[in-house]
Amino acid sequence: MRINGARSTALPTPTALAATFDDSLATAYGKVLGHEGRALGQDVVLGPMVNTIRVPHGGRNFETFSEDPLVTARTAAAQIKGTQSQGLMATVKHFAGNNQESDRFTVDATIDEQTLQEIELPGFHSAVDAGAAAVMCSYNGVNGTHSCSNDQLLQKVLREQWGFRGWVMSDWLATHAPSDITKGLDQELGLEMGKPTDPVPDSKYFGASLRTALREGAVPEATLDRSVTRIVSQMERFGLLDTPAPSGPCATPRQAGTPPAASPRTAPSCCATPPPRAAPPCR
Repeated sequence: MRINGARSTALPTPTALAATFDDSLATAYGKVLGHEGRALGQDVVLGPMVNTIRVPHGGRNFETFSEDPLVTARTAAAQIKGTQSQGLMATVKHFAGNNQESDRFTVDATIDEQTLQEIELPGFHSAVDAGAAAVMCSYNGVNGTHSCSNDQLLQKVLREQWGFRGWVMSDWLATHAPSDITKGLDQELGLEMGKPTDPVPDSKYFGASLRTALREGAVPEATLDRSVTRIVSQMERFGLLDTPAPSGPCATPRQAGTPPAASPRTAPSCCATPPPRAAPPCR
């Protein structure tokens, strides 16, 4: 959990979690993420990552689970259930084929259908079955088409085959055109920032460019309505439209230099926080 200007519990890497082969531990791990995320005012966490580990020196292997699709699928589902039980929406990423950091913005992953379905996609399918609120599409292309513009992945596989009802967001600056919204992308993530003192810029494609496309009829207004509905429906599902974020974790101050108590460490509790609304199962 990375929150600017705030502290949270440093958990073991997801690869270490998957190496336990323990679904109940993955659920407990997810509960800590969900608890602290909500206590720190977050609505959604950008994880878990479920891409398959293909080579031992992959730059983000530590952030995903394993090289085995069954282990990845089971661990991801258990973690997501734990996270979302605390009222924090989970985002499974990076859909799909994001298995290397080198040239990740330009590489095209050529994957035959059997390998895609049996090796790379089981983690994502399991996450959808577990009720993940959101999916993040990746930088790379898959079989010749950018992932965030990929109708085959975002519409046919995710929506039609798996029945996903949440929303799809892009990786940071992974959107390529306003028309991506017609291919299954619902939210553009990322801004091209300049100096910290510069005004916050407009979204590159889902801001003025999308408004122009709507006005000219290149993107149907119903398509925009569909994307908004997908996002707001998940927020309503988790009670985020009418429930304020809980207070931050309660902490007992101690003098500088005083060692912490030797008792086992537990997840922080939140001051006067009502129980989170449990997310119902959702495919």
